[in-house]
Amino acid sequence: MYESRQQLFQGIKSIPHPGYSHPGHSSDLMLIKLNKRIRETPHVRPISISSHCPSVGTSCLVSGWETTSSPQATFPRVLQCLNITVLSDDRLKTAYPNQIDLEWLFHTRGDSGGPVVCSGSLQGLVSWGDFPCTQPNRPGVYTDLCRFSKWTQDTIQSNS
Repeated sequence: MYESRQQLFQGIKSIPHPGYSHPGHSSDLMLIKLNKRIRETPHVRPISISSHCPSVGTSCLVSGWETTSSPQATFPRVLQCLNITVLSDDRLKTAYPNQIDLEWLFHTRGDSGGPVVCSGSLQGLVSWGDFPCTQPNRPGVYTDLCRFSKWTQDTIQSNS
């Protein structure tokens, strides 16, 4: 469904992080070069990528169009938003033994494909989590972008 304020773009180049590994999902991020620049409006504007890692307890906002029910998938017609909290590495190592790298950011809920915004900056990207989501003691796992700021800046600059 097209909305009057949205802008549509095509990806003309995808650049996965060279350290990405599957199935472990280390370095789980990719940059996509768009076919044209965004037109900044009151409803569409760029967001800065955080170069500082968040502290435990930081409140963040996740948004996306992920299913709102499980195991039967029900997809919403409007963007869903949720306030979440950054958890400690120790809490996540307990939830996911032998599966945690230092490059991940953890929250109490995930939303596939959704961004994590903390203090007005893009802090993370969804990486993985249990299915169905929102299980007790099984938080969503996000790539923490602060740990990739040099690669992100260098890659954007060399592909401009």
